[in-house]
Amino acid sequence: MKFFLRRYGPDVPEVDAEMIWGAVGFVVLLGARLVPAPLTDWYRCPFHTITGIPCFTCGMTRAFRHMVRFDVVEAFAISPLGAVFCLFTAAFVLYALVVVLFRLPRPRVRLESPAARWAFRLGLPAVLILNWIYLLYHGV
Repeated sequence: MKFFLRRYGPDVPEVDAEMIWGAVGFVVLLGARLVPAPLTDWYRCPFHTITGIPCFTCGMTRAFRHMVRFDVVEAFAISPLGAVFCLFTAAFVLYALVVVLFRLPRPRVRLESPAARWAFRLGLPAVLILNWIYLLYHGV
């Protein structure tokens, strides 16, 4: 794994990922904060509706809503993955705001070894499966 800093500017032909994903994250957090719960409660997970079993990501919307209202305990009880993802989203929005406003170099990671690439590829499914086991056990 190799860490490096990359400058962004007019001479670099690259999409400003921090600006795009920072804006998307900000809109998601703002929506979770401002949209009243009854407007989102009409939607039910199709997998959960059909099978009666929660899917890998069931409860993430509710966890986001609780996290942006600082009800951390309830957010983690509903979906630990959703609560952690909300924290990462908020941290990324702050990071993106700082690097875009001050035109700082952007940290990048390059996975050079095959082992590191495989660990990264298996990490997300492992996290989703652990979250699913939690949801199944707690009957969310």
